[in-house]
Amino acid sequence: MKKFILIFMLFAISMLGQDATRKTVRKFETAKPTSVSETGLVLAYNMLLSGSQVVPDISGTGNNGTGTNVDYTFKMMDFDGVSSMIQAPDNASLDFEKGDFTLNVRIKSVNDGFILAKKTSGATPNYSLDLGNSAAGKIRFLTYNGTTFGITLTTINDTYADGNWHDVYAVRSGTNAYLYVDGALENSAIGITVDSLATASPLYIARDNGVLRLGCQISEVNIYNIALTESQIVAKYNESIKLQLLETFSYSSDLASNRNWIGGTGTYEVLTTSTGENVINGSFTGSADAWTLGVAWTYNENAVDFSGATSVINQTVDVLEIGKSYLVSIDITNYTGSGNIGFQGGSAFSGTIAAGNASYSEVLIATDTDFGIFGTGTSTFTLDNISVTEVTSPTVTNGTQYFNCTSAGTIAIQSSTAYGTWEFDLLKGGETNDTDINFIMDISDPLPGSKGNGYQIRFSGTEVVQLIKRTDGGANVLMVTSTSFVNINQYYHITVTRTTDGEFTVFLDGVLVDVTGGSGTNPVTDNTFTSSNFIVLDLDVGDKFSGLKVTDGVIK
Repeated sequence: MKKFILIFMLFAISMLGQDATRKTVRKFETAKPTSVSETGLVLAYNMLLSGSQVVPDISGTGNNGTGTNVDYTFKMMDFDGVSSMIQAPDNASLDFEKGDFTLNVRIKSVNDGFILAKKTSGATPNYSLDLGNSAAGKIRFLTYNGTTFGITLTTINDTYADGNWHDVYAVRSGTNAYLYVDGALENSAIGITVDSLATASPLYIARDNGVLRLGCQISEVNIYNIALTESQIVAKYNESIKLQLLETFSYSSDLASNRNWIGGTGTYEVLTTSTGENVINGSFTGSADAWTLGVAWTYNENAVDFSGATSVINQTVDVLEIGKSYLVSIDITNYTGSGNIGFQGGSAFSGTIAAGNASYSEVLIATDTDFGIFGTGTSTFTLDNISVTEVTSPTVTNGTQYFNCTSAGTIAIQSSTAYGTWEFDLLKGGETNDTDINFIMDISDPLPGSKGNGYQIRFSGTEVVQLIKRTDGGANVLMVTSTSFVNINQYYHITVTRTTDGEFTVFLDGVLVDVTGGSGTNPVTDNTFTSSNFIVLDLDVGDKFSGLKVTDGVIK
């Protein structure tokens, strides 16, 4: 199998200033639509300018807006909180009388002011969304009939003037009202007064009718004349989550120009897996081209017998790949005497077991391309039903390329995601050192020495899983499992989520990690560090890492 070797020497540290400024974080952005057809949609702004400050309504209803002093950057609009706004003229499609409706805005801000408002001064009907006008960082949904408020809903659980993107949905459905943020119901009111909202007011974005403008960024505004359901809102939120980084290690032979990683203290190579392949499967048939028998080994129908001397039975062709992990299974019967049974690759033994009648199964690392079975001492026994299968991960498929650590140490990739979802596949190849995935980190190399601020997942040499906060290199364990929670030389698919209120949740192979017998909680909340510059791997020799995926939100 062809190997692509990717070696990062220590001299790469001297290039860190240059590498760290490279735009190695790969954004996956689809082109914004120029038209959209959806039931009930009466206004849709994708925040693209057309001509001089014209904001097209791509719903086809004709509710085009006019921008004032807005800046367009990377598929969003910037509002300065002083003079910036969008204004759309009054239209009957935006006056809901006593009917159902839904307001949706995707917004990022650290300020207070109006997100959206259809209102004029004085005692006239109106509806609005604001940020921080009722309480710091809280989002509020209001309807007003000219005399009293029919809906007054304010977010309860979180504050949202935090500089992160948030999807806001405000819904009036019959005599009920709902306020959702990031796919989660934040507040509701049952049995509201249903106000008639017919008004001649313009629609304003990032301000109200007066001076309460909002400094913010907005990437989408959608208004419906129907009430979206919770399932529809969750589905739309999930679709809105942006993929920030996807690393498949699919490098060409020109690694220098294609790599995204910044060298640290470790060395790594890129290998390709043929996941799940049964390299040996079945019985010992006695075929001369299948096995080479050493002394003390004889064929016995579909099994082999061993009798009384240190000796090896080998495959006649190379079947293993050095550094890969294989699940070795075999049945041992008719055991007598004393001695051991083990497995070898070339001249180095990769596993030894105390003999006895049993069905043996263990994951071992190949130290050579050759595979053999050895017996020792004065024992006799029979072997049958042998299977040697490459160890798999739930998400690793044939042809997957991955990092294989050849010298313990660090390597980094740029990532600015501090709230969202991190996924990757990890195999810990040895018990000598801890294996750390610093998924939120302020510097590209927290080694050598104790430095760096952020959060890491650790697979320890005692086979525990930990979530750790690093403060200037110091470790504060937020969550730890019992010992022997995971196995050495076995792939796991790890998912870590962090909500905007700082709640971390850790999953292995899609299952919530259990901390019974350990300490801490899962989920666990910590908001000490709210930004990131890098993801840093600190792997041990034989560790394998693949399938890195980072998104800027937690899928519901």
